[in-house]
This record gives sequence, structure tokens and C-alpha cells, in this order.
Amino acid sequence: MKNVLLYYSFSFALGGGDYLPLAFIAALQEVSNLTVAVDSACNIKHTAEVFGFDLDLSKLKIVQVTPPDYDPKRHSVRLSFYRFKQLKRLARNADVCISTASIMDFGKPSHQFINMLAFGDDAFTAYVRNPANPVRPGLKARLKRFFSDSIIRPLLGMRSKRSIICDAREHIYPNSFFVENFMKAFYGPFNSSVFFPPTLMEPGPSTVVRDPLKVVYIGRIIPEKRIDELICIVEKAREITGLDLKFHLAGRIDQTPDYGRKLSRMAR
Repeated sequence: MKNVLLYYSFSFALGGGDYLPLAFIAALQEVSNLTVAVDSACNIKHTAEVFGFDLDLSKLKIVQVTPPDYDPKRHSVRLSFYRFKQLKRLARNADVCISTASIMDFGKPSHQFINMLAFGDDAFTAYVRNPANPVRPGLKARLKRFFSDSIIRPLLGMRSKRSIICDAREHIYPNSFFVENFMKAFYGPFNSSVFFPPTLMEPGPSTVVRDPLKVVYIGRIIPEKRIDELICIVEKAREITGLDLKFHLAGRIDQTPDYGRKLSRMAR
């Protein structure tokens, strides 16, 4: 059997992005010698139970590639280097390397599944937020990025996100044609295949009576989800169609109460 190394953080609150790595783990544990590299080893079992995956932990090796007291809110360049060294060490014995958390440096060609567009390239993140007029970083930020990508990373044997994406030996899997077009408009052509993440449910017959004019958002109520923009989209659709569309939001608001109050004002 092949030796497979798969990376995913498992260090954040439960979210839809956790489903893809769990699906990979469930399948690969049966057909390979699987090592799962994570930022927080204590979370993987609980996350699998929540999403209904019956993982056989005896069939895989779980390795935490961050320090024992790792906190994602205090991530730093030093911790990125620490994680890179651990991943590179594990990758030496791997026939296949897979990142299900966007772009990671294994030190060798790998399969990179795009999880979110904010994957560590500040210039690309700015482009995504406003493609027509991306906010150009200040001189200090540009000098810092140049020093990091062109001097520090090469000295440490690390690659920038751009160099990984544009390396023809890597295989990038955008999670939609929309994302692929965004990335190619910014980075130019690269080796890619669109890969739609699996969903939680299979379509089938249902006795639920659905309201065709009801729009629902279920998820964390945080600024990064840009829910205020979703409200504006539904409002615009209501104006264009003349239909009585209703938008329902469901999720936790205790993490960012100020944002929750802002959305409540918009709703009123």
C-alpha cells in the first residue's frame, strides 16, 4: 500500500470545511498507510463524531505538527516554519502528499485542495475582496512581504504561496470554476482541476414542505462570512423580481456580538 500524508488543521470551531478531510480520511484509511498531520490532535475524534464519520483510529497515524500549546489565534512566522519542518519530515516517507487546507508546503510535489481563499497570500486576499480595485499594501507591508518571500523563505528552504501554485509539479484543486477563474486571473495559468467538495446529504424524496421564496443562511455569524453583503443581495433580488423573498439567518452570535447587532439593525 502507498504511504499517504494528509494535512488539515482541525484547530478551529466546527465548520463545513471539516467534511472534506474527514471524507478523505475515511476512504484512505482502508487503502493506504495513512498519516494525518494536524494542528490540534485532540479535535479530530470529536469532529468525526459530529459529522457522523466512523474513523478507525488504529488504521491511521495522527501527528500534531505544531507545539503542544498551539493556539491558532496566535499563529506566527515562527510557528509556520515549525509546521513546515514537521510536514517536510513526514513527507520524506510519503508517496502522496495532500493538503485539504489550501496551499501548504510539503517540500515536494503534492495535491492542494482549496479550502478558503484567504490562504496566506495577502496580495491575493486583497484582490479577492475587490478585483476591480484591490487595496495595494503600504510600502512597509510590501517590503516585509518581499523580505519574507525573497530572502527569508529561500534561506529556510520554504516557498511562497505563489511559487507553490505556479509550480507545474503541484496539482491545485479549486473548489469551483468561480474560484479557479479568480486564481488564474491573479496568478496566471497553473496546473489545476476543479474539485467540488462533497456535501453532507444525498438528494432524495422529502415530505418537508419548502417555501420557494425563503432564503436561509446557516453558519457562524461573523464578519468573515460577509453576511451583510448577503442581506444586500437578497434585498436587490427582491427589488428586481418583485417577489416577497424572506431571508433567515441561523447561527451563533456570541463570538461577535457587535456584528450580530449590526445585522439586526440591517434586518429592521
